[in-house]
Order: sequence, then structure tokens, then C-alpha cells
Amino acid sequence: MKYIEIIKIENKSIQTTKLPKREHIFDAGADVFAPYNWNLPPGGTEKFPLGYGLKIPENFMGVMYPRGSLAVNGIYVSPNPIDTDYKGEVHAILTNMGRDSYYIAEGTKIAQLVILPVEICGFITEDGENAPIPQTRRGLNAFGSTGV
Repeated sequence: MKYIEIIKIENKSIQTTKLPKREHIFDAGADVFAPYNWNLPPGGTEKFPLGYGLKIPENFMGVMYPRGSLAVNGIYVSPNPIDTDYKGEVHAILTNMGRDSYYIAEGTKIAQLVILPVEICGFITEDGENAPIPQTRRGLNAFGSTGV
């Protein structure tokens, strides 16, 4: 089993940071938890800060996946990638696709964090022209840091 180092990040909106947890040793995803109470209205989206970052090794990425128990209630989790070079606070982005408000209590399991292997590939045109893979200094920059 590989281990991912967790970076604790101080966030004043979170009183208690609950770290990712697997219920069973062979679960693909580790549960992540709501950091505070929130009423998610129909069509509403909330970007939940989780109070930690992840040191994901090269050739891997993290992805937040929906929990089945929330999906059946219309709660969608955005599967945004967490790249190796991102060292800032990790978030779970939830959207209520249902018709009714959905109450999320602090400590509720809201998503599953999955770490996946990634093949880093370059791109080449049919003419043989290739696009270089740039060096990065992303650091703490997150949503939209590579442009819109």
C-alpha cells in the first residue's frame, strides 16, 4: 500500500479537520467529510474546503468522486483533478441537482477521494509538431490557475 502525505492547512472556517478515511481496507475511495453545516438549495453549489492538502507523488492524481448515498438524492460531486504539483487546500465541490434543499451536517461523508495512476503524455500533430510539456510553479494556485 502506498501512502499519501497530508499537509495540514489552517482554515478559520473549519473548527475540526477530519482527515480522509477508508471504511474497509480495499475501498477504492477514502471518505471525506463536510467541515461545517450547510443547506444546499436546488441548483446550488458549495466548494467545501477540507482543511488539508495532499502530497501526491508524480504519475498519480487525486479525484473527488460522488458517494452513492448522496447521488441518489441528487447531490453531484465535481470530479476535479488534484494534480501532483498542487500543494494547496483540497476542496470537494457539491451541486444539488435535485428539486429540494439538502441539508449537510458537519462531519457528514460528502465525497470519496480516489488516487489514480496517470500517464503523462505529450501531444503531437499529424505533421509531427509537438507541444512541449511546460515546467510548473503552480504551488498553492488552484481553480483557474492555468487559465479559463
